[in-house]
Amino acid sequence: MQNKTYTSKDLCFKIKYPSNWLASETIEDIGLVSFGDESAKNSENQPPQLTVTVTALGSNDTLRSFTDKSVAQLNQLPLSQTPKLSKRKLSNLDSFQVNYISEFQSLHIKFYQAWTIWNGFAFVISFIAIENQFKILWGTIEECIDSFEITDNSSSSKLEEIREKTLKPPVDFLLLNSKLINKSKITFLIPNSWKEIKFNTNDFNSIAIDKYEFLWKEENQKPIHLELTIVTDALPLLSSSSSSSSSSSSSSSSSSSSSSLSTSHHLNLDECVRIHNRELLKLGYTIKNGPKQCKLNNNFNYDSFFILAFNSTNTIKNLIYFILNNNDNTITTMNFASTAPENDNRDLCVFSRVANSIQFVNSNFKLSKNISYENLIAGFHFELQENYSVQEIGMLIQFVDKTSIHLPLPTNISIICLPLDETTNLKALAASMTAQLQATLQNFQKLSEERINSNFCSGILMIFSGIIETLPVKASQILLQDKSKATIITINAIDNYFKGALTVGRELFDSLYFFQPPTPKDFTN
Repeated sequence: MQNKTYTSKDLCFKIKYPSNWLASETIEDIGLVSFGDESAKNSENQPPQLTVTVTALGSNDTLRSFTDKSVAQLNQLPLSQTPKLSKRKLSNLDSFQVNYISEFQSLHIKFYQAWTIWNGFAFVISFIAIENQFKILWGTIEECIDSFEITDNSSSSKLEEIREKTLKPPVDFLLLNSKLINKSKITFLIPNSWKEIKFNTNDFNSIAIDKYEFLWKEENQKPIHLELTIVTDALPLLSSSSSSSSSSSSSSSSSSSSSSLSTSHHLNLDECVRIHNRELLKLGYTIKNGPKQCKLNNNFNYDSFFILAFNSTNTIKNLIYFILNNNDNTITTMNFASTAPENDNRDLCVFSRVANSIQFVNSNFKLSKNISYENLIAGFHFELQENYSVQEIGMLIQFVDKTSIHLPLPTNISIICLPLDETTNLKALAASMTAQLQATLQNFQKLSEERINSNFCSGILMIFSGIIETLPVKASQILLQDKSKATIITINAIDNYFKGALTVGRELFDSLYFFQPPTPKDFTN
C-alpha cells in the first residue's frame, strides 16, 4: 500500500498515511487529525482509523506524569487484557507506546497508542482496527507512525488557542452546590472549592444587598480571595477584596444610591449599566472590557450585560453582571471581586458559569437535593443525586453511590467525553463499547438497545447483563454525540440494585446539556 505525507502547519507535525485514505483536521480544545478508509465509513463494524491528537499540558506535566495519567485512565476501562506499556522514539523524542484489545462476539478489536511531549503539548498517535485488519495493515501503519515528525513552529496561533482552551480554567470539573438567598429570591450555583468565610445581608428601602466572602483553593493553586455582592432592583455595590478604603468608599456610594431609590422606581437595564460604569470611573477603576451585552446560557428570559474593571492599583479585578428578569422587571447585579493576578483570567471563566446559573424563584421554591456538575473543558452540565461521591481519573469521571459501598460491587456511574471525527459514527462507537463490556462480563448478554431523547439531546441506550466474580450484574451505556464529541454514560450495579441505578442514570441524562465553554478571550476586547 502506497503512502503520502500529511503536513499540518497549525499543529506543527507531519506524518505519512495510506494514499487511498482520507484525512480530516479539526481544532477546538484539542487538535485532531484523523485518517480513515472512506469506503468503510458506514460499516457497522469498527473501521480502521489512524489519528493524531495534540493536547496542551500543565506547567508541571512531564512525559512520565502524562504516561501515568494515560495508563491510569486505560486501566479504568473494561479491557480484555492489561495494557502493555513500552518505550520507543517519536520524532527522535523519548516516547511511550501501548497495545490493548477488546472483544465483541467473534470480533477482536485492537488498539495501539504512542505519545510524546514537545513544547508543553502532548502528541498522541492512535490506531484502531478489528484484529485481522490490524494485522494486515500494521506494516503500513507502522511505517506511518515511524515517519511522524514534529515541525518546529512554536509560534503557531492554533497551538496557542489549544493551550488557552485546555489549561483555562484551572479546574476541568466543578461540583456546584446550590445557594439560595431568601430576601433576593434567587438561587445560584457555586463550586464546592469555594469555602464561605463570611456572609451578611442588608436592606435599603426593601432593596436586598447580599455579600459573600469566599476562599477559593484548588490543588496546586495559590488561594484566591473572592467577594460576591448581589444586589436586587438597585444600583449594585462595588466590592474590594483587599483594599478596605476602596471597599468602604464603594459600599458607601452604593448604599447611598440604593437608599435613594424607592421600590416603585425601576431603572431600565441600559440606565443601570451606564450609571454603574460612570461610578466605577469616578472611583478610579479602569474599565478593561464592556459594558458588553451577553446572553447567559439557558436563561433566555434574562437580558444581561457585563463589565470587567480593575481598581486603581490593579490588585482587584471586578467582573460585574447586570441581569434583567423580564418576568417582574427587576434588575439583579452579581459583582465578583478577585485577588487573582491581572494576567491570569481563569477565574473569569468560573465566574461566568456561576452567573449563568442564576435563577429567580417564588416563595414555594425548594432547593434540589441534587448536585450539579460541569466540565469546563468539554462544556457539559448535568445533575446527580447528592448521595454519589465523585472521583476524577483523567477524562473519566466516576460516581459511586455512598449507600452501596458495603456491597461487593458498589453501584457506580461514569461519564467520559471523547473526540469523534467524520469517519466514526455512533453505531460503530456502540459496537466498540459493547465489545469492551463483553470482555469484562462473563455470560454476557445484550438485553436491549433503543434511541432515547431529552429536552437537550438524544442518544442510544443499551442494557447488558452478565457475571463478575460470581455476582449477577447489569450494565447500561448511554451514548451521545454533540458535534465532534461523544459523551458516554456507563452504569454498573448488582442485578437487584440496577433498576434504581438506571433511574438515576436517566435523571442524569435528562438534565445533561452542552454549552460553549467560556475562555479568557470572552472577556477581552
